[in-house]
Amino acid sequence: MNKRTFVLLLGLATYLFTGLGNAVNAQSIHKLPHLLSLSNRNLIYSTTSVWKDSILALCAEVEQEAWESEDWNTAFLAAQIKVNATCLKGGTGEAIVQAQEMYEKAKLLNSSRGRALSLQAIGDTYMHTGLYALAVETFLSAEAELQNNNDAFIKLRLVIQQIYAYLKMNEVEKAMEYLDIAERLLPQNLIGKEDFEFYIQSYRTLGYIQVGNKELVEKYWEKATNLQRTNEYLSELSLDLYISYYLFQKNYTKAVTLYDSLIVATKERGNLYEYKNALQSKGALLHILEDLQQAAVLYHEVKELNRSLETERFAEALDSIRSTYIADRMKLENAEVYDGLLARIICYTLIVLVIIGILIVVIKRNNKELDKSRVRLSEANERAKRSILSKVCSSQT
Repeated sequence: MNKRTFVLLLGLATYLFTGLGNAVNAQSIHKLPHLLSLSNRNLIYSTTSVWKDSILALCAEVEQEAWESEDWNTAFLAAQIKVNATCLKGGTGEAIVQAQEMYEKAKLLNSSRGRALSLQAIGDTYMHTGLYALAVETFLSAEAELQNNNDAFIKLRLVIQQIYAYLKMNEVEKAMEYLDIAERLLPQNLIGKEDFEFYIQSYRTLGYIQVGNKELVEKYWEKATNLQRTNEYLSELSLDLYISYYLFQKNYTKAVTLYDSLIVATKERGNLYEYKNALQSKGALLHILEDLQQAAVLYHEVKELNRSLETERFAEALDSIRSTYIADRMKLENAEVYDGLLARIICYTLIVLVIIGILIVVIKRNNKELDKSRVRLSEANERAKRSILSKVCSSQT
């Protein structure tokens, strides 16, 4: 067993047996390490064209076993990984249906973790169709659901996707805020630590490329490429990183070559949205290089793809799920407010009743003392009268 496998298994054991994940049966335990490893490396892009069948098959097995053993934590995690993987292979419509099923189950089980992962799944579908603003909004809702959750692995996966979406929107400052969060979470997580560190260093590099900070670009570029060389895989995040770096260095020849690799990879995988984005980006570069004829060919293909892609229909379906969540969340919040108000009313009523009870006791006690004082005064008056009468009688005698 090599060091990397040992660390992964140790992290998984910690995840399963420290309360962060429910217990699962032995078969699921053996399959989870490979599933989590694949899912980390295919969180934003896919590593190779052969991963998708493996990861989806693993998701199906682990998820089924988890539901049967009522291990909701593992079931929802496997379901979210499945949605993301389905998006990566281009099955947006199928992914939307899966996300809807996740949310309905989370609602039925009243699981905040389930709601968070189903919202992340909805955000995945937004993200992979290029609707980054909606992805960010949905990821923020997922983040709110995880506020009281201590699972660093789940939080890190979400934060990495948030960083990616913010960078795509050119909101570097927000991306840097979440990179700081990711670095704080990293020491708490033992599952796929090197993968997450690679994401963090790569996104720092991309962020500083966007703001043009050459010194910091070189610093984090070196860290990211050193990490990439120690791993046995080359993800499309590496391609994206290298392309952005060579564009920043104005080394357009290398950038064009890598765009060709990216276009081939996205086309083979079947994700037409990423394929379209790669074509469009290469077309823009060819335009800079004044290869207008080839750029025009790519732009024409992009135009044809835009006609065939059903982004608006998918967005409407996703908005329906998100609207359902917002409505359910408002009901829950209203119920919580009502319960809180009712609790305060009951509390205040009890306090008032206690005060009234104390006042009654005090008043009764005072009344008793007053009655005793009246009796003592009456007796004193009687004694005084008798004394006076006695003296009068004595004087007359």
